[in-house]
Amino acid sequence: MVQNGVELSNTGRSTIENKDIFSFFTLRNIDSNDVGNYSCVVTNKFGFDKLWIQLTVTAKPILNKFPASEINLSINSSYILPCSISSGSTSIFFEWYKDDHKKLSSTEYKIVIYDTMSSIVFKRLNSNDDTGTYTCNARNVHGTDSITTKLVIQDAPRISKLFSTELNQSEGSVLNIPFSIKTDNFLSFLTILKLKASDSGNYSCIVGNQFGIDIQWTLLQVKESPLLLKQFAHLTSVKGSDIVFTCNVAKKSAHEVLCDLNDSCNY
Repeated sequence: MVQNGVELSNTGRSTIENKDIFSFFTLRNIDSNDVGNYSCVVTNKFGFDKLWIQLTVTAKPILNKFPASEINLSINSSYILPCSISSGSTSIFFEWYKDDHKKLSSTEYKIVIYDTMSSIVFKRLNSNDDTGTYTCNARNVHGTDSITTKLVIQDAPRISKLFSTELNQSEGSVLNIPFSIKTDNFLSFLTILKLKASDSGNYSCIVGNQFGIDIQWTLLQVKESPLLLKQFAHLTSVKGSDIVFTCNVAKKSAHEVLCDLNDSCNY
């Protein structure tokens, strides 16, 4: 016996048994690799004869795996998700599903179908619409096969605005500013204990990844209590003369000074 021009012999799956006027070729557990032309050749001293047999193996489709179980892609990029047959009998019918239940149609996505493959074409990936689990199902009259992968569409991080762009705090208080990233559980806190006037200024939180950055800022103003310069404790003056009492503030801040005859100043 000869298969596609190669002489066959006894193996684990095949045996050749010759009788006087018979020859038997037995092939066990056939698969798609056994497809081909088989020929039986008989000879004697007067010549030879040959018989050809074409073997076709029908089987359910077997799909090639996706590149990975999770595929990370950048937002606004294009991508083709392929689903191809490694073996199996035609005709094959393809179906696509998203998140294990929603059957995709050509009106929602650009789905390309050929005899032995199908693809989803994403022209401009969107993180809200296109992120999810995709399943390709292939079937024929002999059975089905399916493969699944998850597409993760990544974007630059976005900070949720949880605070005012201007904060007024009193000196000695505690400042706690929370920052959180949208669509993520990541949190970051800025805490300043016992605020001082020198802590006033612009504070910014910057977060970034390979796709970009985001920044949020706030202006902090620390209000301090006034502090008087101790210039005198007791004054003596001559009767009938003029005297000027001064109250000098050590630190500049918005305040009102009120002095009375009892030698006291209120702010």
